[in-house]
Amino acid sequence: KIGNRVQSNGKCLVLKYLKRGVAHTIYATDAEHPHFSFSIDFVPAIQIEKVIPFINKGDTYPWYAIPKPFKGKHTSCPANTFQLVNPDMEHKLLLDKQHLKVVYRLLKSLRDRYKLDKLKGAFLTSMFLWEIEKRSENFWQKPISELFLEDHLRKINELITIEDKDRKPYTDAYNEIRDTLLNGMCEMDTAFAQMYKGYRLFGSYMHNVRLGKPDEFDVLFILKVPFGEKLNVLMDDIRPGLMLEVLKVRFETRDLPYFWSSDHNLMDNLNDDEIAYYAIVLNIIFCTLETYPEQAGLTFHACARHFQILRHF
Repeated sequence: KIGNRVQSNGKCLVLKYLKRGVAHTIYATDAEHPHFSFSIDFVPAIQIEKVIPFINKGDTYPWYAIPKPFKGKHTSCPANTFQLVNPDMEHKLLLDKQHLKVVYRLLKSLRDRYKLDKLKGAFLTSMFLWEIEKRSENFWQKPISELFLEDHLRKINELITIEDKDRKPYTDAYNEIRDTLLNGMCEMDTAFAQMYKGYRLFGSYMHNVRLGKPDEFDVLFILKVPFGEKLNVLMDDIRPGLMLEVLKVRFETRDLPYFWSSDHNLMDNLNDDEIAYYAIVLNIIFCTLETYPEQAGLTFHACARHFQILRHF
């Protein structure tokens, strides 16, 4: 080590120290290739020996209390509080989820590119942990593009709301209705059949078929459900969507419960103007990227401009 430089494996790293809140951060940048950089955060933590009974997530791992500056709308002056964290349990829950880590990094890169500095890692981690709880294990094996943005023929029972009394007959009939509908389309349209059942395509129809208007399905569901009375089907004002859309909707609805304490809304750490601005930016990004699969002349640079790219090819 010489001054603020470190030599390692033939590389010279320039170090910079910065203190923000309770975190002490060291930034390391390659002297010859400044696009290569990384940072390490050091945060004080108090280990909690007592078992916390209100959280039942299986195996027991150490809990920590981390001092956290609180500057949200519920306080008139800067203050400090403690945030409960369980890094070992988080690591276990996020582990072996196929493409989850890549999508997580894409969202962080997008955040850094648009300088959404208040969108902390705790926001993204909580969002993914909630999604892990409600998704099946094989959900994260979907293609990265689909997990990140695209919404090809999502499960119809996630696109609509049904009154509780009608929910069971609807979900019981869903698979039969879906298959009947798609097979019927194959019989009527050879081009559709080649796309739907094409041997050169991978995955299921969910990867290969896109529906423009969910309303079309609403009509068909009402007509084909094999029950005496029509189901009372209502379109959601906001549909769940995949990870970029989930993040966008979280800011639009101003609701993101902290995973380890659902009574704590992480949005309370931001003021109203910040939440509104982030919601607008995320919506613009989402709407822009959503149009890309339909563009014939899409380039790498058109996509890359939405992300912070550390290495240039």
